[in-house]
Amino acid sequence: TTIYMEERVKKLEKLICLCDELFQMQNFNGTMEILSGLNNSAVRRMKATWDAISKETEAKFQTIETTMSHE
Repeated sequence: TTIYMEERVKKLEKLICLCDELFQMQNFNGTMEILSGLNNSAVRRMKATWDAISKETEAKFQTIETTMSHE
């Protein structure tokens, strides 16, 4: 399971980095599409995977999520 966990963490970080790149390019539709997928309940339930991402990547995600919030 450790191998699968490492792969999931890498893929999650890659998606967050892609989301950040789209955000930086002001492609807000693409940003929202990836945010929507990452906020899917099945993805959010992977608590150990989310806890394993780097703090830098987590900070990027939080910034994008806050900026793109409907509130």
